[in-house]
Amino acid sequence: MRRLNVKKSVVEVAILMGFVILLGVNLLFADGSGAVKEVPAPRFPAERLHLSLQNEVDAALARGSHWLALQQQPGGYWGASNRIATAYAVLALQHYGPVEVVSAGREWLKKSSSGTTNDFWTAMAIGEDLQPPPLSSQLTSDKPYEIDMGRFDYFTAAGTFLLAEINRAIPGGLIVLPLGWRVELATKAVSSQKFAPEVPGGGYWPRVDDAGDGCAEAQTALALLVLQQL
Repeated sequence: MRRLNVKKSVVEVAILMGFVILLGVNLLFADGSGAVKEVPAPRFPAERLHLSLQNEVDAALARGSHWLALQQQPGGYWGASNRIATAYAVLALQHYGPVEVVSAGREWLKKSSSGTTNDFWTAMAIGEDLQPPPLSSQLTSDKPYEIDMGRFDYFTAAGTFLLAEINRAIPGGLIVLPLGWRVELATKAVSSQKFAPEVPGGGYWPRVDDAGDGCAEAQTALALLVLQQL
C-alpha cells in the first residue's frame, strides 16, 4: 500500500511540474493583456514575415489569383492578345490558379510563339529551357546586395527575376540589405492592391502608364510572383 502511495505521489509531482513549466512559458510570451505574443522564426538574410502579415499576403494572393484567372480571354490569352502578360499570368497562376486556365494560357503561347519576342518569360511559361538573363552573375555570396525599394513602386520583370535570384543565392551566404526588406516589400505590395467590385472576392494591381509591363493583368501577375517569393 505504501509503495502504491509513493508511485501516486511521484505522478502527482510530475503533473504539477509540467503545469508549472507550461504556465511559465505562457507568461514568458504573453503581454499584460494575457495574449500570447508571436515569436516568428528567424529567416536569413531577413526576418520571416510575421504571422499577421503573412496572412495578409496569403489573402492578397488569393484575391489576385481569383481576379487574374477571370481576366483570361476566350482564346486563352490575357490583355489585348499580349504574349508577355499571358506568360506572366501563366507563371503566376501555375500553383494558385485553375489548371484549365493555366493550360489554356500555355496552349495559346505555344500556338502564337515567336522567336523574337519575350523569349525568356514565354519559354518559362511554356516549360522550355532557355538561358536566363545575365542578372544572376551579379549575385555572389562574397558581397552583400542591396535592394532598391524604389524599383518596386510598380512591378517589373527585372525586379521579379531579381527576387528569384536572391532566394536562389541565399544558401550560398548572400547578404541582402536593407534588413527587413521582405517585410517592407510585402507591406508595399499588399497595400497597393485594389479591390475589384465587379469580381467579388477579387483584387488586382492597377495599370501603370508609360510602363512596358503596365497593363493591369501584367501588374497583377508580377505582383503575385513577387509575393510568392516572400
